[in-house]
Amino acid sequence: MLPVQRLFSLSAWRTRRKNTLVLNWVEDQMYRNGISKFHAVGFCIWFAAIALMGKVMASNIIWIRHNYQPHNATNTMIMHSIMCNLLARLSTKQICLEDYYGQEVLPHPLYLTDEQIKLNIVAANVSIAPRKFAFVGAIKAYKGIHNVLEHWPSAQPMLITGRCEHIAYAKKLETIIKRRSLNVECRYGYLSDRELESILQSYEYIILAHDDNRMISSGTFYHAITFGCNLLCLPSKFTLAKAAEHDFVHVLTPSKFTPDNIERLPLIPRKQVMQEALLHYSREKIRNAWRTLLS
Repeated sequence: MLPVQRLFSLSAWRTRRKNTLVLNWVEDQMYRNGISKFHAVGFCIWFAAIALMGKVMASNIIWIRHNYQPHNATNTMIMHSIMCNLLARLSTKQICLEDYYGQEVLPHPLYLTDEQIKLNIVAANVSIAPRKFAFVGAIKAYKGIHNVLEHWPSAQPMLITGRCEHIAYAKKLETIIKRRSLNVECRYGYLSDRELESILQSYEYIILAHDDNRMISSGTFYHAITFGCNLLCLPSKFTLAKAAEHDFVHVLTPSKFTPDNIERLPLIPRKQVMQEALLHYSREKIRNAWRTLLS
């Protein structure tokens, strides 16, 4: 594996009939957090140039697509559309991270090595404490936690924690919590890896409520199952596909968030969740998938 800058070298020209160019998540790079429009256009031109050069300097172009829409997109997605159309035309293989999307699949990685997860499986204990629910990660409207709060049982505790850059959205959440007298704690701010892992180790259920047609795959899902969490989800193509595969994925419409339904929600033990995660998404699975793609 070599850095993409080597694509422009004389040695790459000599081996162009054997070269493979991997373009991973490039269609979203123009929408990085905090960059100016000028830099976004620069990213668009740069990655377009790489893709076009790849057609000359490589015999195989693999495009790995992560989402339907960029995480930080607002109103216009012209550059995203241009890049997706270009990559669709130039790539020899289009890869995604989920089976349901209907293309060749490269499994999404877990957030620890196989060896680390195996050690955690040995150390895992059966939870006897009251079940705890959390929403973790960047707090954005498309992640849909407001839809959950509108129907969440008033007496059931929940933690919402992560960075929220849009004050208006944070106020919206706080308004719902106050209006419905919810037992919900909001902790706004950047979560370090250690803080996030601590939450995933101590909360049984992680809430996944993304809008449909926004994401092909969810990093939150894979982060949660790395540590043995169950998932409580709103319906989407992604969550329904995962619920069909895994008993630890529980899909409910917001109207079903009644106290009785939440209390009776199945809880798959952490050890079993981590074992199943390894079975489907281990590093060895990913290595085997790459061998197939590059053969």
